[in-house]
Amino acid sequence: ITRFSRYIVPGDPDKPFDPKPVSRPQTPEERRKFGTFYWVPRHTFVKLLLEEVRQDKNIELCTGESCRDIRSLPDGTLHVETTAADDRRTALYEASLVVGSDGLKSKVREVLASNENTYLADKWSSSSYRPEDFELIQYESPSTGLRIKTLQLQPNFTIPVGDGIYEPLNTTANYAIESVNKGRTNKISMILLPARNATAIRPIAICTLSNHDVWKIDNGEDMKVWFQKAFPRFDFSMLVGEEEWDAFAKSQGSRFPLCQYCPRASVHNNENSGIVLVGDALHAFPPDLGQGVNAALADVAVLDDCLSQDDSLPEALDRYRSLIEPETKALIQLARVGAPYQYRQSSYLLAARRYLWTANILVRIILNKLTRGWTPQPAVMQMMDSQLSFRTIMKRANQFSTFLWSVLIATLGLVLKMGTLGKSM
Repeated sequence: ITRFSRYIVPGDPDKPFDPKPVSRPQTPEERRKFGTFYWVPRHTFVKLLLEEVRQDKNIELCTGESCRDIRSLPDGTLHVETTAADDRRTALYEASLVVGSDGLKSKVREVLASNENTYLADKWSSSSYRPEDFELIQYESPSTGLRIKTLQLQPNFTIPVGDGIYEPLNTTANYAIESVNKGRTNKISMILLPARNATAIRPIAICTLSNHDVWKIDNGEDMKVWFQKAFPRFDFSMLVGEEEWDAFAKSQGSRFPLCQYCPRASVHNNENSGIVLVGDALHAFPPDLGQGVNAALADVAVLDDCLSQDDSLPEALDRYRSLIEPETKALIQLARVGAPYQYRQSSYLLAARRYLWTANILVRIILNKLTRGWTPQPAVMQMMDSQLSFRTIMKRANQFSTFLWSVLIATLGLVLKMGTLGKSM
């Protein structure tokens, strides 16, 4: 997708739906910076990875296993013990490099952070390995703890415009379908992301606070009635099957995680073995920025570059650390402030903080326009520039924040001084 388009669809059929996107055409400079957007469903992405793996005869793919322990032998070789999903079968693999890409609750990272792992501590003590370096640093984001689950819509559905007219979906566009509900526990919206395959099922993520009405309904029929009242523009008997309603109602979904990262990205024994973290095992955060997979792929690309360029494994892993660790720290900072209020959380405190966040964003946008780019855009907008690293983005944002606070404090000091002088006169 070379142009990001967004449509606003009122759930109330009495309100007009404008079949024109609210986005504007990109400038040549924006097209150069942003490039092409790729929206890939998870199952399609996994399929692409599997196709690549199966083409490489040097890769042995083992499924249904998870890491249980990692031990270092006297010669420095690593032994990775795995267990099957039913815990009835274990396997042992020999390795010189273990890549921990096992997600948010990484067992590889847990092994590295464990003070009980004497196998690594004894053998790798000379390589500055310390378990405490792999303990997570965690922060709570305004979106942390939000609950989310997915409703599967039928493909190729149309949008009722009125008078028997229906507008077909633009598969390259983003749709925000707003409900008629306005209450704190029943307000909801459906976000429809682009899909290349127009005949594929269209998933919609429902994301709310835990006290929302949608989590209080436990059967498909009542859930269908609730959605029909919330979005009367659509006929949900045509959009969602009965089995899907039941599955959606019974699903407990998942929760957005804390913003967290591991301060150390790799370790080695100064010889021939090492362990490295990538993706969610190294950094994890709520999906506000849409950068989870992108950041993981960037980790892998940097690791591949380091392994390709450096002569020894220790040198490659040290170089990986020097590049990735500052980037990871900046990424988590961006995740905390980038766009955590986009879900319109209904609590009074979060609503107040959302207005302050919005004001901050607007001030930065206006100043960027007035100064013709001399002051930086908000960090969440800079993120769209594929040529900028997370470290560069946050350095610019933090420096400008310092400048704004300095101006504000100086202005307040001047006002107070003038007020004092006025009273003395």
